[in-house]
Amino acid sequence: MDIEALYTNIPQQEAWQAVASLFEKEDMTEHTAFVLQCLDIVLRENFFEFDNQIFQQMKGVSMGAACAPSVANIYVGSFEEKYVYNEIAPFFENIHSWSRFIDDIFFIWTGEEESLLEFNRLPLLRIARLMIAEFQYGGDISPQYYNERPRTSRVLHTY
Repeated sequence: MDIEALYTNIPQQEAWQAVASLFEKEDMTEHTAFVLQCLDIVLRENFFEFDNQIFQQMKGVSMGAACAPSVANIYVGSFEEKYVYNEIAPFFENIHSWSRFIDDIFFIWTGEEESLLEFNRLPLLRIARLMIAEFQYGGDISPQYYNERPRTSRVLHTY
Protein backbone atom coordinates (compact mmCIF):
# COMPACT_ATOMS: atom_id res chain seq x y z
CA MET A 1 0.00 0.00 0.00
CA ASP A 2 1.15 3.54 -0.64
CA ILE A 3 0.09 6.34 1.72
CA GLU A 4 -1.32 9.16 -0.38
CA ALA A 5 0.64 12.44 -0.31
CA LEU A 6 2.27 11.62 3.02
CA TYR A 7 4.39 14.76 3.38
CA THR A 8 1.58 17.19 2.64
CA ASN A 9 -0.96 15.32 4.79
CA ILE A 10 1.09 15.14 7.99
CA PRO A 11 -0.51 17.32 10.69
CA GLN A 12 2.21 19.76 11.76
CA GLN A 13 1.42 19.77 15.48
CA GLU A 14 1.19 15.98 15.63
CA ALA A 15 4.49 15.65 13.74
CA TRP A 16 6.16 18.06 16.17
CA GLN A 17 4.71 16.09 19.11
CA ALA A 18 5.91 12.78 17.64
CA VAL A 19 9.47 14.14 17.38
CA ALA A 20 9.30 15.59 20.91
CA SER A 21 8.01 12.24 22.26
CA LEU A 22 10.81 10.35 20.51
CA PHE A 23 13.41 12.69 22.02
CA GLU A 24 11.90 12.15 25.46
CA LYS A 25 11.63 8.38 25.01
CA GLU A 26 15.21 8.04 23.80
CA ASP A 27 16.47 10.44 26.50
CA MET A 28 17.97 12.84 23.95
CA THR A 29 17.87 15.96 26.07
CA GLU A 30 21.10 17.86 25.44
CA HIS A 31 19.81 19.98 22.52
CA THR A 32 16.13 19.00 22.47
CA ALA A 33 14.71 22.48 23.04
CA PHE A 34 16.82 23.96 20.26
CA VAL A 35 16.01 21.18 17.77
CA LEU A 36 12.29 21.38 18.53
CA GLN A 37 12.36 25.16 18.15
CA CYS A 38 14.05 24.76 14.74
CA LEU A 39 11.53 22.08 13.75
CA ASP A 40 8.69 24.41 14.69
CA ILE A 41 10.12 27.05 12.35
CA VAL A 42 10.54 24.54 9.52
CA LEU A 43 6.98 23.24 9.94
CA ARG A 44 5.16 26.55 10.46
CA GLU A 45 7.19 29.09 8.51
CA ASN A 46 7.33 27.33 5.16
CA PHE A 47 6.81 29.62 2.18
CA PHE A 48 6.91 28.79 -1.52
CA GLU A 49 6.43 30.55 -4.82
CA PHE A 50 3.90 29.49 -7.43
CA ASP A 51 2.85 31.46 -10.51
CA ASN A 52 4.77 34.53 -9.28
CA GLN A 53 2.87 34.53 -5.97
CA ILE A 54 4.13 33.68 -2.47
CA PHE A 55 2.17 31.17 -0.39
CA GLN A 56 2.58 29.77 3.11
CA GLN A 57 2.13 26.02 3.48
CA MET A 58 -0.38 25.62 6.32
CA LYS A 59 -0.60 21.82 6.35
CA GLY A 60 1.99 19.11 6.08
CA VAL A 61 5.74 19.04 5.80
CA SER A 62 7.60 20.65 2.91
CA MET A 63 8.91 17.92 0.64
CA GLY A 64 12.00 20.06 -0.01
CA ALA A 65 12.96 20.37 3.65
CA ALA A 66 16.07 18.39 4.58
CA CYS A 67 14.31 17.04 7.68
CA ALA A 68 11.11 15.99 5.83
CA PRO A 69 11.96 12.26 5.44
CA SER A 70 13.00 12.03 9.10
CA VAL A 71 9.89 13.84 10.32
CA ALA A 72 7.70 11.63 8.09
CA ASN A 73 9.37 8.46 9.39
CA ILE A 74 9.00 9.56 13.00
CA TYR A 75 5.35 10.54 12.47
CA VAL A 76 4.45 7.26 10.74
CA GLY A 77 6.46 5.43 13.42
CA SER A 78 4.24 7.00 16.09
CA PHE A 79 1.18 5.79 14.13
CA GLU A 80 2.69 2.29 14.03
CA GLU A 81 3.38 2.31 17.78
CA LYS A 82 -0.24 3.22 18.45
CA TYR A 83 -2.07 1.03 15.89
CA VAL A 84 0.29 -1.69 14.61
CA TYR A 85 2.77 -2.77 17.31
CA ASN A 86 0.64 -2.00 20.37
CA GLU A 87 -0.74 -5.25 21.82
CA ILE A 88 -3.87 -3.49 23.11
CA ALA A 89 -4.61 -1.83 19.73
CA PRO A 90 -7.89 -3.07 18.23
CA PHE A 91 -6.23 -4.38 15.05
CA PHE A 92 -3.04 -5.85 16.55
CA GLU A 93 -4.07 -9.49 16.19
CA ASN A 94 -5.07 -9.02 12.53
CA ILE A 95 -1.63 -7.80 11.39
CA HIS A 96 0.52 -10.85 10.75
CA SER A 97 3.41 -8.93 9.18
CA TRP A 98 4.16 -5.22 8.63
CA SER A 99 7.10 -3.69 6.72
CA ARG A 100 7.46 -0.06 5.70
CA PHE A 101 9.79 2.26 3.78
CA ILE A 102 8.65 5.87 4.39
CA ASP A 103 5.15 5.74 2.81
CA ASP A 104 5.25 2.33 1.12
CA ILE A 105 3.85 -0.44 3.31
CA PHE A 106 3.66 -4.18 2.84
CA PHE A 107 1.46 -6.03 5.31
CA ILE A 108 -0.33 -9.31 5.70
CA TRP A 109 -3.83 -9.03 7.18
CA THR A 110 -5.33 -12.11 8.81
CA GLY A 111 -8.63 -10.57 9.91
CA GLU A 112 -11.95 -10.20 8.20
CA GLU A 113 -12.63 -7.77 5.36
CA GLU A 114 -14.83 -5.61 7.60
CA SER A 115 -12.04 -5.08 10.13
CA LEU A 116 -9.59 -4.22 7.32
CA LEU A 117 -12.00 -1.55 6.11
CA GLU A 118 -12.15 -0.17 9.68
CA PHE A 119 -8.34 -0.19 9.81
CA ASN A 120 -8.23 1.75 6.52
CA ARG A 121 -10.33 4.50 8.12
CA LEU A 122 -7.66 5.29 10.71
CA PRO A 123 -5.96 8.68 10.47
CA LEU A 124 -2.99 8.64 8.09
CA LEU A 125 -4.09 5.67 5.98
CA ARG A 126 -5.12 7.56 2.88
CA ILE A 127 -4.24 4.79 0.47
CA ALA A 128 -3.15 5.94 -2.98
CA ARG A 129 -2.20 2.54 -4.40
CA LEU A 130 -2.91 -0.93 -3.17
CA MET A 131 -1.48 -4.18 -4.49
CA ILE A 132 -3.56 -7.26 -3.87
CA ALA A 133 -2.16 -10.72 -4.41
CA GLU A 134 -4.20 -13.86 -4.35
CA PHE A 135 -2.38 -17.06 -3.65
CA GLN A 136 -2.82 -20.66 -2.68
CA TYR A 137 -0.56 -22.25 -0.12
CA GLY A 138 2.21 -23.95 -2.07
CA GLY A 139 1.13 -22.22 -5.29
CA ASP A 140 1.96 -19.11 -7.27
CA ILE A 141 1.29 -15.52 -6.29
CA SER A 142 -0.55 -13.38 -8.85
CA PRO A 143 -0.34 -9.65 -7.98
CA GLN A 144 -2.79 -7.04 -9.23
CA TYR A 145 -2.46 -3.30 -8.75
CA TYR A 146 -5.31 -0.97 -7.88
CA ASN A 147 -5.50 2.79 -7.69
CA GLU A 148 -8.29 3.03 -5.17
CA ARG A 149 -9.43 4.87 -2.08
CA PRO A 150 -9.53 3.13 1.31
CA ARG A 151 -13.28 2.57 1.35
CA THR A 152 -13.10 0.60 -1.88
CA SER A 153 -10.01 -1.50 -1.11
CA ARG A 154 -9.95 -5.17 -1.87
CA VAL A 155 -8.87 -7.99 0.35
CA LEU A 156 -6.41 -10.81 -0.23
CA HIS A 157 -8.19 -14.13 -0.14
CA THR A 158 -6.24 -17.31 0.56
CA TYR A 159 -7.24 -20.85 -0.25
